[in-house]
Amino acid sequence: MQPDRLRVSVGPGALAVTRYGHAERAALLLHGFPLSSFSWRGVAPALVRAGWMVICPDLLGHGESDRPLDASVGAVSQAGWMRELLGGLGVARVAVVGHEFGALVACALAARSPSLVSHLALVSPLVPEAMPPEDVGVMQRDTGRIAVRLAGELAGAADLLDPLLRGRARAPAALDVRVVARATAPFVGREGVRQLLALARSLDSGPETDVAPEDVRAPTLVLRGDGEGSDDSGPIARFIRAIPGARSERVPGASALLPEEAPAALSAALVTFLSSNVTAA
Repeated sequence: MQPDRLRVSVGPGALAVTRYGHAERAALLLHGFPLSSFSWRGVAPALVRAGWMVICPDLLGHGESDRPLDASVGAVSQAGWMRELLGGLGVARVAVVGHEFGALVACALAARSPSLVSHLALVSPLVPEAMPPEDVGVMQRDTGRIAVRLAGELAGAADLLDPLLRGRARAPAALDVRVVARATAPFVGREGVRQLLALARSLDSGPETDVAPEDVRAPTLVLRGDGEGSDDSGPIARFIRAIPGARSERVPGASALLPEEAPAALSAALVTFLSSNVTAA
């Protein structure tokens, strides 16, 4: 399947967008930190075969999208850029799937634009109460440890991102090296590492993570790997319970990198959910 490669202008810059298929029904797939639309290469084709047009942007500041120096790249702002993207593509109604940081962006979009979002799927979501994520905090602290190497063309970003990504996988040694390479590529050299750390700071708690789950009106499914934690009283569980009518499922054989570790199982769950006619709570 040969996707379309687009650049779509939004307020502070242009988004790199991969679009699969052409259909009346549209699905917007939002990647996590520090990934890109490459994350969805194993999921998008299944949705196209099920009758969806699939839109996979690189979030602003990520991947091949622009990196405006004076623009916010936090979840609330990213949701605004996604509204602009959909308007530019002429999409008036969309199912939204978000992974990790992208799930927080998706939730902000659904809460603030309820007429736009038909279905909401949150994959291994980040939630405001647990920001910044523990592994991102470790990465930020490790920057000082490898400061001498940050002048290198590649080593600095690779040293930061490889342990972060492998720490999210159920079988770290089995993680495709292309995933780490694609995540590292946009952050080459000192300027790239500065951009990476700026994106990491956007995950700090504050106004950009001010997402109200109780305002979501779209039917919502939360998907997590069976290798992720299961604290029923933790911040993720509380956030999910606050979304009216949300239900949760576990996907076997994966941890927090579901699009990479279990794309077939994730695709099947999404096709079933997005094709359903469930009504909002």
